[in-house]
Amino acid sequence: MTIDRTSSTRRKLLATSGSLAALGIAGCVGDDGDDEANGDETNGNDEDDEANGDDGHEDDTDRDDHMDVAEFELIDHESGEQLAYVHDGHWDHDPLYVPLEDAIAVEAHAEDADGEEIAFGEDEEYQLEAEVVEGAAENIEIESHGDHVELTGEEEGITEVVFQLWHDDHSDWDSPELEVEVVDDFDPEENHAEGGAHDDDHHDDDHHDDDDHHDDDHHDDDDHHDDDHGHDD
Repeated sequence: MTIDRTSSTRRKLLATSGSLAALGIAGCVGDDGDDEANGDETNGNDEDDEANGDDGHEDDTDRDDHMDVAEFELIDHESGEQLAYVHDGHWDHDPLYVPLEDAIAVEAHAEDADGEEIAFGEDEEYQLEAEVVEGAAENIEIESHGDHVELTGEEEGITEVVFQLWHDDHSDWDSPELEVEVVDDFDPEENHAEGGAHDDDHHDDDHHDDDDHHDDDHHDDDDHHDDDHGHDD
């Protein structure tokens, strides 16, 4: 019996080719599965980053101030009277009243942690700025002049404002939120802090005590003089 070697060789080649093709298909399927698995892991990390808020951008609400401010007070730009001041992380003597369809100008006195006064001005290192708190009523217009800020009332109502120590293109320090009220019957005296009145009262009390003490001493001297005169008689 004669064996057809050509046919046998062809059958072996076909079998080998089929095995290689099957391995190739399996390899492709395996790679796709690995890619999908890796893709799922990557997507999962992205979702975790988004869930944690880590999108590569700094959250401005979490940033710290660039400098320590030990003292900050608002001053009437025209009269020089104190209007309001920051104490223990909040404002004392608020709200700040702003006239409707008119403006008030305020400047600031500020000191750093070393007690050094901070100078404000267009040619100084720091400029005084202010802005309406996000979400508060937009019923005032704010214009900065470097050393002072003008607030113009556009509509009656209450809003909140933050004052800033502006340096180059950013704020180095933000004040607490100050309540500002736009009123039609504006009285500038209502904005003035009452510290001076307390000081005057204290001064009057001291002066009154001194007068009483002086009167008592004078009375005692008179009595002593009368006693001596009676003894001589």
